[in-house]
Amino acid sequence: MKRLTFSQANALGSSFAVVEDFVDELRAELLLSHLPRLRRRVNTPEDGQQERVLRILDQIIIEMRGTEKLLGLSPSPVDVAKKIRNQALLFSAELEDVKPQRLANYGAVDPELVPVVEAAVQRLITLLEQL
Repeated sequence: MKRLTFSQANALGSSFAVVEDFVDELRAELLLSHLPRLRRRVNTPEDGQQERVLRILDQIIIEMRGTEKLLGLSPSPVDVAKKIRNQALLFSAELEDVKPQRLANYGAVDPELVPVVEAAVQRLITLLEQL
């Protein structure tokens, strides 16, 4: 069987890594959603649906591993430190969008709440930057 070029294999591996990250995050969200401390205000699938989604997520990983084996690819190594930095940067940018100056785009922010929201958001951004 012919082989993919290095660039092709790298592109495929990178795409698989992104999909695997999504699968892992979704699986964790589903499995932890029942814990009161971690419960967020989201609608989670009912038990039967959740089991179905988990089976599909498992099948996605099996398919990717089968494709990697068929094509002689190695799973892309995960650079956890880089992943943490990238996620922290992304979440910091997300929090910048909820500072009072930007929240005003959704309507006037009560002046008494401005320092409270500003300080809380800034503390979170500072903590994320420490990662």
